[in-house]
Amino acid sequence: MVDESAPVGSETSPAVAKAGGRRHVDRLQALCQLVGVIGRAGSLAEVNEKAMGCLQRALGADRTAVLILDAAGVVRFAASRGLSDEYRVALESHFPWSGSEADASPLVVSAVATEPSIEAYRTALLSEGIAALAFVPIRGSGELLGELMVTFDRPHRFDPDEIDLATAVAHQIGSAIVSRREQGEVERLRRELDDKDRGRDEFLAMLAHELRNPLSPILTALQLMRLRGADAMAVERARCVVERQVHHLSRLIDDLLDVSRITRGKIQLRREPVELASVVARAVETARPVIDARRHELSVSLPAAVRIEADPLRLEQILSNLLSNAARYTEPAGTIGLHAERQGDSLVIRVKDSGMGIPTALLSRVFDLFRQGDRSLDRAQGGLGIGLTLVRSLVEMHGGSIRAASAGEGRGSEFVVELPLRVERDQTPAVRDETSPGQTGPSQATTRSGRRILVVDDNIDAATTLAEALETWGHSVKIVYDGTSAIEAALDYRPDLVLLDLGLPGVDGYEVAKRLKASEDLSRTVLIAVSGYGKDADRRHSREVGFAHHLVKPIDLGVLESLLAPG
Repeated sequence: MVDESAPVGSETSPAVAKAGGRRHVDRLQALCQLVGVIGRAGSLAEVNEKAMGCLQRALGADRTAVLILDAAGVVRFAASRGLSDEYRVALESHFPWSGSEADASPLVVSAVATEPSIEAYRTALLSEGIAALAFVPIRGSGELLGELMVTFDRPHRFDPDEIDLATAVAHQIGSAIVSRREQGEVERLRRELDDKDRGRDEFLAMLAHELRNPLSPILTALQLMRLRGADAMAVERARCVVERQVHHLSRLIDDLLDVSRITRGKIQLRREPVELASVVARAVETARPVIDARRHELSVSLPAAVRIEADPLRLEQILSNLLSNAARYTEPAGTIGLHAERQGDSLVIRVKDSGMGIPTALLSRVFDLFRQGDRSLDRAQGGLGIGLTLVRSLVEMHGGSIRAASAGEGRGSEFVVELPLRVERDQTPAVRDETSPGQTGPSQATTRSGRRILVVDDNIDAATTLAEALETWGHSVKIVYDGTSAIEAALDYRPDLVLLDLGLPGVDGYEVAKRLKASEDLSRTVLIAVSGYGKDADRRHSREVGFAHHLVKPIDLGVLESLLAPG
């Protein structure tokens, strides 16, 4: 709607021409200055402010505004000068071009009072005191991004130089928008890469820790078998320890291999009709050690006998992973429930716990590879952060879905698996319930002559085998499995030496050491750190809090024996 009806001056004298030339030079200088200013601007708000100021000074305009299209294609005020709130509300959604009109041209109105094409907005314009205006498109990367508005409080005939200057300013704004969007995208990608790198590094550290944990009791048990070869019961206990820990290692390695196979598309399901109850029973059996070790109560309820077409081994893996995850991330003596029901043509399985819950910020990423909610020193929960990734992949390979829900930290979690179902019914009872209380850990070591030693480790096998080795050497040993119990036992037992695992649940080993060193009654007690972490920074930290030595798992009994030797 270019208005050609406004009167045009007829002056052609040299003075007028000279003045026009001077204005043209002034506007070019203003534009050059703007380019420099925009290059140094730190934000789009600053760019918009500088652009509007340049245009008002160069044209003598009374008001200016920058409006940008949002994600929904609605134009919004990004910045303005001299415009009232009422005007911005009335004109905010007005856009003189279609969103796809990338080649839009500037639109000018030289006399608002008489221009028929703006009838719908005339009242708002006149109420604001606007007598003439121009809309100049803001473009970037071949798309229409918004508009630059310039207004006068008197009728004004826009000459070509003025429109060219406004167009150049709009171009600068568009370039700044595109540049900052690209910078934002680059920054987003950088953050993603940094997050992945951090996740990878944390995973490798956890992998080393989780592999060392079972290796420690294995090595101790083997050395114990050599020391107590004639004691059949001691050898059998050591053999059982090795068997349990090797099984744990095998599961870690299997999980790693499964992640690799899934990411390379190498896993193929072997579907067959399977009884849900039998798969659940095997999954419970697999997860039973960690459930019992943490004294949880498990309840299971299933519908009438259901047959589902699935890979039985992979379905068992899905459920055992969810149960083990619930057990690890629930405080001791918690509750875990596995409940299944048929909903239409789907089987819905819920695994719910009373545990530590999931922070809202983590819910959307809880199935991401190597993602765990807490990467603190406390590694009592164990795991590599890949179990839920495996679960999601296997569920989706079965044509199903999985989601996580939690009311927040400390309020438990629920994982809901939905699988397509082909069922056959028989006359078995409708609901099966099972409740199993947890079991207590092994008793403390017997008292013998020698040094009084307190062993603190949340890994029961590691603590027990280490205590047996110490007893074989003639020492008196007491075992506890967490930081709070360690402090209480040390004050009561008054040990000569404490072998203290650093990654304890609740109160970690560093804090235990600080509290023990603060006690006058334990001033002569020697503290030895035991950890799966053995970098220089870890050793330095342990020295700073008062540890005399830092042993890395698996412990070499020869090294430990030399530390305990008299003199």
